[in-house]
Amino acid sequence: MNRYRKNKIGNKKSNAEIKKTFSELMEDAIEQEEKGERYGDGKKARKFYENACDLYEKAHNKEKQDFTCLYNWARVTYILATFSKPSFSSQKKINLLQLAIERFRSALNLNPKALDAMFNLKQALSSFGEICLDEVSEQAAIPFFKEACELGDKVFDLQEEAYRHTNNAFSDKNEENDKHQHEQDESIDTIYNKNEIMYDEEGDVITMNSLIETLTTNAEDLNNLSTIIEDTAESEKLFNQALEKLKKAEELAKEIEANKLKNENEAKDSCGHDVDEDDDDEIDLNSIDSTYATILSSRGEYLFNTLGIFDAVFFENALEHQNKVIQRIPESSNSQVVYQQKAQELCNKADILCSFAETLMNNGESIDEHSPSQEMYREALAAYEKALTFEDSNNSIICRIGDMKLILAQNYLFLSESKDDEAYQSMLQLVRQGLDIYKKALKNSVEEPVEPEIYLRVAKGLSYYDDLTTQCQGMLKKFVQMGGSLEMMEDDRQFVNFDFCDDIKNKPWFIQGMKQLE
Repeated sequence: MNRYRKNKIGNKKSNAEIKKTFSELMEDAIEQEEKGERYGDGKKARKFYENACDLYEKAHNKEKQDFTCLYNWARVTYILATFSKPSFSSQKKINLLQLAIERFRSALNLNPKALDAMFNLKQALSSFGEICLDEVSEQAAIPFFKEACELGDKVFDLQEEAYRHTNNAFSDKNEENDKHQHEQDESIDTIYNKNEIMYDEEGDVITMNSLIETLTTNAEDLNNLSTIIEDTAESEKLFNQALEKLKKAEELAKEIEANKLKNENEAKDSCGHDVDEDDDDEIDLNSIDSTYATILSSRGEYLFNTLGIFDAVFFENALEHQNKVIQRIPESSNSQVVYQQKAQELCNKADILCSFAETLMNNGESIDEHSPSQEMYREALAAYEKALTFEDSNNSIICRIGDMKLILAQNYLFLSESKDDEAYQSMLQLVRQGLDIYKKALKNSVEEPVEPEIYLRVAKGLSYYDDLTTQCQGMLKKFVQMGGSLEMMEDDRQFVNFDFCDDIKNKPWFIQGMKQLE
């Protein structure tokens, strides 16, 4: 994303009483934002972004017609709305997303051709649709996803037009230069690679990866819309449109790879030796495969949950694409960003496996210790555990490992016939492992707070140990203090199918507690 940048101003004013100029406020805002980028996540990073947001607001109040200031203000507002470590409350996220959308719209009123602003407005609308799905209703999400899809089409058409126009202009100029002993025209200084980086007339950078990102995010929006539209024929149409976007992205990737190979061969012929490839020119194939994995798995769930159709092919193909992504990311690197990507993609694979396993069980699979669903859950657990080796303090991953322990424990409980048999003892062992994992998450909760449901799940696990009843009561009380409710308890069974021990559910203190929640 392009950001306002000015040369450093010498002799910075140190007197806090002196009012800062527009340029000084912009300098300060950029500095705070860059500090946030360097920290990446955590409370300090979020605080720097909050400071940047305040400074952009002050600068905007001085120059209300300055597009760059308003755009940056909108963009940092969106960063805060989607900040995850630590994240804001749901209501705070909603408020910030509304402000980001409003500010992007205002920026586009000042500069209707700014493609970065258009794309980010599309992303903000999509994020608002997603939070509506979680916090409001499917119907509330529909208009946001629809507008995001329409805007995505518009952005891509404009980006592709600018990219092709500039690429053709470069090719024509290159042919002319070939007639003059292959001399390079130094006036073309905005193009770093004729197949990779282009600029539109407003100065936004357009790369092939920009086109691919627009297509993949648009595919996600179309798929999200397909899962909440009531008309099944319209849903199928939207899903197919999403696949078409990804096929188009694959075509672009093949095109650029073919052009790069051609250019390398031409360069090799002219200089007589191999030409080093620039890693910065790599096409983002991972975003294509990752999006395929997401929408195929989602479609498999939709068909079963909505139409009662079980088709394992959707999940199998999703896993095939996801495995490609994981294989491309190196196991070792000097970059923390690479480790975060590896962890994220491993978690995505685990999520797909869990969806596949749950659908198998809901389709009537006969459960035993080595049934396909249980093997998938174990594979998912292994993926989460490996992800944790790349991000060892990530509370989301830690909690997910605890969840998997309880899910596997529940299935052993299902197989158990008495408290003395092997299945019940295996269940207790898994519960104990889950409690130990959750304990790590609770220790980290100062920096990265856990959801109230984690306290509920810990209480459930503790309920199976007669000597830990007091701790069970304490965790259930903590769940209520954190905003827990009876509705949350019922919903949680959909995410982690594990319940309190029957003996505990018959205790007077438990019965009284449930009445109070009602």
